[in-house]
Amino acid sequence: MVKSTPIQRFEFAEKICNRDLRGYVLYSTESAWIWVGESKIESIGLAHFPNFTMLVDGENTQREFIKSITLRLTKTSRFTQVFFTTDIECEEGMFWKVLNDNMLEKLNALHSNQ
Repeated sequence: MVKSTPIQRFEFAEKICNRDLRGYVLYSTESAWIWVGESKIESIGLAHFPNFTMLVDGENTQREFIKSITLRLTKTSRFTQVFFTTDIECEEGMFWKVLNDNMLEKLNALHSNQ
């Protein structure tokens, strides 16, 4: 008999690089769905390392940043599948690095709480 793991939700709100962001992580044993942003879902990236695809590709210009953060989170966290969604529009690579580090810290904290 296969033991099912319930999906859990973790919400957060904080300031990253002078931006007020809010978000949530829906997660189970191997998958995490992350939304972080300022108001609405614009793009959705899916990664199962080393593969990546855009499930929804909005009009924003953040595709490469979304691809990068989704792949990095899948490669460096315990989750084998990561969905990452955002409405953030920012061309600063440093912002995305700080956001990636922040999200990785949150995912690692979820792992230690299980």
